[in-house]
Amino acid sequence: MDWNKIALEIRKGNTVLVLGPDAIPFYPARKDAAQSLVDETTFSRLTRKDIRERLNGQISYFYKRDNLFLFKDARAKRDAMEIVEECIHHRNWLPDAELLRKIVAMPFPIVLNLNPDKYLFEAFLKYFREPMFDYFSIRNKSGHVNFDKKPDTKESPLIYNLCGSVMDDLDSVVLDHFDLFKFMQKLLNDEGVPRLLTDSLHTANRFILLGFELERWYFQMFLHYLNRLDGPFDNINQNFPILSNVSEDSREFVMKQFNIEHFAASRADFDLLYQACERENMLRKINDPASPVELQIRMLVAQNKIAEALDTLKNHLDDTEMKQIDLPFLRSRQADWLEKSQKKLATAEHLDVEINRIRNTILTYAHQI
Repeated sequence: MDWNKIALEIRKGNTVLVLGPDAIPFYPARKDAAQSLVDETTFSRLTRKDIRERLNGQISYFYKRDNLFLFKDARAKRDAMEIVEECIHHRNWLPDAELLRKIVAMPFPIVLNLNPDKYLFEAFLKYFREPMFDYFSIRNKSGHVNFDKKPDTKESPLIYNLCGSVMDDLDSVVLDHFDLFKFMQKLLNDEGVPRLLTDSLHTANRFILLGFELERWYFQMFLHYLNRLDGPFDNINQNFPILSNVSEDSREFVMKQFNIEHFAASRADFDLLYQACERENMLRKINDPASPVELQIRMLVAQNKIAEALDTLKNHLDDTEMKQIDLPFLRSRQADWLEKSQKKLATAEHLDVEINRIRNTILTYAHQI
């Protein structure tokens, strides 16, 4: 992919970033989480897992392919909404700090978020300034809305939560097929969608899709909406899926229907896009409150000095942090990766994915210092 060309289109303000349910990785921040042998998850997977475990007797069915529930009654659904809200506050898992920092720095005028959280909004508060924020809801929306002018690439970016905002309206999240049906019904008619947003989508000509399961039919419907397809030959936009999967059976159809030239199965391509923006000197000038230790660890990770980065992290965590973060687990993963790499016991693709996960976990832990 010519990421330099796409970076220049971002500068023009015609490229929108869309965060799917699997866009932001989460890493274990407590030993009991790490010992579950899950080294990476997402907010969507976490909330679904917690709902299934805590409401076991109140769920008639969980349809894994669509990531939706069938609840036994209204009370069970309300309890599920409250669990989603609680997941935002607990500290068992931490969102990828380095990825959030990079997204803030990249001058997208609009970031559409298909998660009901505000992690990216909080990252903007920390690194840049308060962005414009709004969210879509299938019900009568209340709560704070800050969206009163056209978004731009530098000073006034917009974060728009398409699947609700649990911190603003508990019942705005999408959990079952009824929610999904009402969501599609309203969204496809632009009902409740701000005019400033729809105008911006009409002028956009490129969409970076991060963390999408394009096998799901409703994501394909969403792409149809996003690209503003009013006729069978209207699609002149380009879509760039990163960290996205689609089966071989559906790949050719999806690529032709939505002008997709390349599927990037890993997050590494997003880092290449960030580097292209950096080379073009077009990143936002962010405030970086990182400690000297965090900056040192970033430098070591960038130089692929993983063992030294782990040692530095261990030496600067206080007793409380050491009790929470399972560094031996992370160190054992690094040793396992090194052995497999030296003895060629795994494919290059698998090794790249694993070492990138280890790097990003280290950076997220260092962010806590």
